[in-house]
Amino acid sequence: MAAVAAVNGTHFTFALLGYVLDSTDPYESGKFDSRVFHTADDFGNILDNGPEANDDDEGSIAGSFAGSIEGQLDSAKGGWNRFTMNLVQALNDLLEAGEFIEYRHATPRDPAEPTGELTSSWLSASNSSSKSMRKSPKHLRVIAEGDEADPEAKGDEGEMESWGFDRATLHNLKFFWKVDMELRAIYDLMLDEQKESLHDRVASFLEQESQKSDTITATEWYEQAFHWERATAWSSAMTCYFNSGMLLKQQGDSLGARGHFTSAYRMMDKMRHDAGVNFLDGTRLTTQCAAAQHTSMTCKPMHPAAVQNFSEIEKASREYLLGARNVGMKLEDLHKVFEGSSALLYTGMSVLVRLAQALIGPTTAEYAYRMFEDALDILVLSHGSNIATKLEDVDGGHFFLRNDDVGFPVFSGLFLLLLNNQVVEVDRFQRIVAVISLHMAHAAAKPEYEAHLILAYQNKLRLLESVVHMDAAALPAITTYTNTMWMYYDHEKHSKDLIHYYNSDRTANATSVLLKMLYMQGHFAQCDAYLERIKEVAFKIKHFFSSAVAVFAMYPMFLLCTPNAEAQIFMEKLVTREAKQMNKEMSEPIQIFREALNLTVQHQQYGRSGDDAVFDRESALVEGILQSRSLVQREKNMVNLNLARRYYIGIEFVAARICYLKALRWELRAATTNKSNVDAIATCQDKAQSYLLLGLEHLSFTAEQDELNEQLLFAKANERLLRVQLLLKLIATCVDAEKARIMWTTVLDNVEKTVELAEKYNFQLLLLQAGMHLQTLAGLVLPPLSAPAAEPCVAQSNGGPSEHATLSQTLQTQGAALESAARAYIEKVNKGSSVDVDDVYRSILMQFPSE
Repeated sequence: MAAVAAVNGTHFTFALLGYVLDSTDPYESGKFDSRVFHTADDFGNILDNGPEANDDDEGSIAGSFAGSIEGQLDSAKGGWNRFTMNLVQALNDLLEAGEFIEYRHATPRDPAEPTGELTSSWLSASNSSSKSMRKSPKHLRVIAEGDEADPEAKGDEGEMESWGFDRATLHNLKFFWKVDMELRAIYDLMLDEQKESLHDRVASFLEQESQKSDTITATEWYEQAFHWERATAWSSAMTCYFNSGMLLKQQGDSLGARGHFTSAYRMMDKMRHDAGVNFLDGTRLTTQCAAAQHTSMTCKPMHPAAVQNFSEIEKASREYLLGARNVGMKLEDLHKVFEGSSALLYTGMSVLVRLAQALIGPTTAEYAYRMFEDALDILVLSHGSNIATKLEDVDGGHFFLRNDDVGFPVFSGLFLLLLNNQVVEVDRFQRIVAVISLHMAHAAAKPEYEAHLILAYQNKLRLLESVVHMDAAALPAITTYTNTMWMYYDHEKHSKDLIHYYNSDRTANATSVLLKMLYMQGHFAQCDAYLERIKEVAFKIKHFFSSAVAVFAMYPMFLLCTPNAEAQIFMEKLVTREAKQMNKEMSEPIQIFREALNLTVQHQQYGRSGDDAVFDRESALVEGILQSRSLVQREKNMVNLNLARRYYIGIEFVAARICYLKALRWELRAATTNKSNVDAIATCQDKAQSYLLLGLEHLSFTAEQDELNEQLLFAKANERLLRVQLLLKLIATCVDAEKARIMWTTVLDNVEKTVELAEKYNFQLLLLQAGMHLQTLAGLVLPPLSAPAAEPCVAQSNGGPSEHATLSQTLQTQGAALESAARAYIEKVNKGSSVDVDDVYRSILMQFPSE
């Protein structure tokens, strides 16, 4: 667009002009001013280029100019405005003619030096005098090529009115911009068409310059996009905004990337508007209609055991998702929007997908869902296999989505939003089955789509985890899909693609679905085998978030089964990488998980040494988080907390476990305090009780959570059992008979529900814990009621001590039987392994015997 003079390796064009003038950021204006030469005394002058007026020249605006002027903008009045408008018109004529204008800043000639050719250079703020930087010069200075700057040259101010500028003269001039006031004035005087032409030339020049470089930065892409947008070249602007966003995403700047993707989406919307096309200009058939058309659709989970049924569900789901869609536009509409270019179509599809991925979150999930739906419409219309009418591509061949790899993140994005219940959708389960089915079918079609197939297996595992409560037959399928996923997965080959398309490599994290099931079944040796696979790749992945979720996949086993030095090392490596990469998005969970593990190890150390000093390393940060109740389930944080419960382990569960461990510490301190120091003992006991109550707060869930809790067997079962442990501690010290009986009944209810769940799925470890808790409950002696309760307690009456003793004996017998049978099973399946089953039990129950 504009032409450029390279002075000392620095280019100055209207790119800088447009950027500064459109910016309200004083910092940007300051950066520009720092590159402009300031002088205290000389307001500038225009030197005569010779009386070379040529009225016959079509390019002449008003003959020649001669003489010189001096004056300030505020005294120039209308003469300066006419001067400026003539200059703008002359500049625009040159731009339209494709000629070049050079812009330079002149350094003043030292009076001590001999007069010679004018020197030109860029001066930075560092080599400009502080005195001159404080001045506010007011003039544009125009100096003819080869002439000297004459600060003393002056002329009549009125001569400005008759001056014009011919092309030959302007072509040989250097323009010296003193401050951005003149820049803004000139730019604002331009017509919209002139500005568009100006920005078009700048963008074209920047594009040509970028092609000379091997690498282009996000800032350079954004600068191009900035000018293409102001040149109303929407498609070019969309492409550049998208490219800058992708570079920011690769650098870990998710927030910045989302802003650039949003700008790219704006450009695509302008393309759509100019083409007169609405992506959703029509009404899709509702999901109710779709469901009515496919009455064979069921909510049964997919699993290999029922191959025929599995195939039927896949077929019905594809028809459900695609066959019933009324997308409201045609391929011809896409052809208009994307200017007949398959390349632009792919970029537009990518913009939708990347922005939708960036918007997956508690407050913007609905927007993300709509964009994924729009992307799915485009995929349906433009996929090569679906096209009946062939349209010409501007680059030759037919117009269609030539690379459909961008469609896989659409399936995954829809799946995650539906699975996590972040959007309201009728027949949600059918849609989940549909997108999983499509994802797997398309990914299996080509060998080069292996990374997408691995991701489809990961999503299938999450689906099976969420429906296993409806069909226990999904349990063996979890093992099958986990093994198949690892059979395909090669870190060196697939990790980079997974991160590129899906923003993280979650292969290790998906393995946690199987780990949780094996843990609850008591298969500790098998857990170890899968843990070794995760350990092998966790820190080979350079992507921080992917490493973090890999460690989080192992964390439940670290915390519950093997809280030892090796587990601590993994957490410390994650903390170190977090600090090194300055990535704070997982900071809070990392600190909570680390503290729970450290406290467990400290209790083990205390059991061996009896030295209370081991507890001096407690985290003040985590203590503040606990006391703030920020991890207690509330509407504002429910989505994020439930995501953690699904994908690794509940953060509120870990917080409650920390509270239990802190209560144990104060119990130990009370037990070791001198008996005569009654106040100190009472203080310790109060502290212990307050932590127990705080732990129960963290395990409080709303009634609306019931549906989700049914899907999260591991989280729900362990939360129940920890709640039981907290209540058992409180019952033992409670002096209020009525409260004690209510807690006693609550414990029994939680244990009975755990037994029911465990027997259904053969979760032997849960049966063992339930049996041990029943025996503890049976041993508690309740204080007598002072008066009859309003309602009888569950599983017991308000009878006397003899009836309570009978119930206690029954619970003792039942508990012992459950524990004995579960122990026998667990020891059998782990026989011959290196696992110390008794150590695992003690870790799970937070029992720390002294040596």
